[in-house]
Amino acid sequence: MSENKASQQEKLELSLFLLRLGVFIVMLVWTVDKFIDPGHGANILKGFYSSENRQMRVFVVFAVIAIIISAIGLLGLTAFTAKRKTKEIGIRKVLGARTFDII
Repeated sequence: MSENKASQQEKLELSLFLLRLGVFIVMLVWTVDKFIDPGHGANILKGFYSSENRQMRVFVVFAVIAIIISAIGLLGLTAFTAKRKTKEIGIRKVLGARTFDII
């Protein structure tokens, strides 16, 4: 039983060593690649953020559309209020109100 545990311990240590060695090799290759082609890292980051840039553009388009719709709504409300007030002012003038009374 003790030999079996020792064998498993050795396998585990070997596996961890090989894992660390693999990570080291990947990091070494990545570092060398950064020195050979510095723009490569920038291209990778650009790829990561491209979907977020698309989402931002869509958000901006919908925000602009919402602002335009609300501006049109405010314009319509202002026109409606002005027309109603014009009618009201005309009726008050006909009934004999002075300018000071209307304002």
